[in-house]
Amino acid sequence: MKTVFINCSPKKRFCASAYFLSLQRLFVKGTKVTEKLRNQKDHQRILHELSDADTVVFCLPLYVDGIPSHVLPFLKEMELFCRENQIHLSLYSISNNGFIEGCQSEPLLQVFLNFLPTGSLENFAVQTLILLFFNLGVLFYILQMGCAVNKGRNF
Repeated sequence: MKTVFINCSPKKRFCASAYFLSLQRLFVKGTKVTEKLRNQKDHQRILHELSDADTVVFCLPLYVDGIPSHVLPFLKEMELFCRENQIHLSLYSISNNGFIEGCQSEPLLQVFLNFLPTGSLENFAVQTLILLFFNLGVLFYILQMGCAVNKGRNF
């Protein structure tokens, strides 16, 4: 079983997406390949890795309630590639954001689910679509509140 982890952060270094992917890799068995998706030059290299993969995991930041602009063209190209080559993938996505409200991740979820009405996920041959949203905003808010309470401050 081969899993391709795709870091979709436009940052070159020190990004949360790389950190979350490194954590996720610990819990996956089989062959693991990590790729960076930052521009169109990366498309062919990643598609080549997907040709014999079973699973693909996208990890991306949530920017202005949606998907980073360079990821959508790749998803369209990946859809065509998988359809033409009869590739059947399980698709997972990890989103990271700093919002306190979990509902801020819904537009990103909709981008992935927008493939459903047109049958693209069937063409994509995706067996599973699970989206995991790590809402770090809530985590940091709780930690900050806990620190304030421990120091005897009002929050």
